[in-house]
Amino acid sequence: MRVIGVDHLCQSCTQADAHVGRHLWAWLAEVRAAGWKNYSEIRRSFPNVRTLKNGHMSFELAGAQIVLVALVNFETQVVLITEIMEIDAARETRSAGGLA
Repeated sequence: MRVIGVDHLCQSCTQADAHVGRHLWAWLAEVRAAGWKNYSEIRRSFPNVRTLKNGHMSFELAGAQIVLVALVNFETQVVLITEIMEIDAARETRSAGGLA
């Protein structure tokens, strides 16, 4: 998969502690190596992935400390990172009627 928004990921990694940063980089490596054709294939790699509105997907990383939200286009094999949030901020967004 081609990943767009890596600059956003890099910024989050530099601001995060080492543990969280390792999980973000591991996610990126796994996604780049993938060739997903559908949601079921993503679930094999990331069992806790959730679908959100408008084709976005939510990945909980680093022991559920971080939520990475991305738009996945199976046809073009592109993953667009749209948000990276600490889990508390993600819960606030959901309860306020955000992406979830």
